[in-house]
Amino acid sequence: MNKRMQEDERMTYIDLDQSEHDVYRGTGWALAQFDNDELVATHYLLGDYDLKDAEAGDDEIQTATKAAVKFCKGRQNLWLGMMSSYQFCNPEPFKPGYTPHIARIARLIGESLYSE
Repeated sequence: MNKRMQEDERMTYIDLDQSEHDVYRGTGWALAQFDNDELVATHYLLGDYDLKDAEAGDDEIQTATKAAVKFCKGRQNLWLGMMSSYQFCNPEPFKPGYTPHIARIARLIGESLYSE
């Protein structure tokens, strides 16, 4: 995927190819899976979970974080970044079992849900 990354004075980004537009669903923080440098799946941190799936005592942040972790199971070559205008912006490698990465997505979800 590094071959596709571009950089300008504002950020690092990947322009999505026409063939990848079917997995793009608008602007938002997302986990993205790439296979042979092609975007094959996305999980938007906000929107790709259902509160009816919440376990007893879970709040929305916990439910959304658990849905993101579930998306990651069995997947490789995952990246975290912002989807916007058919670009994947500021992509960072994401390791599903690495606690600081899971904490980062929980923080991003909380900031997105509760920021004013």
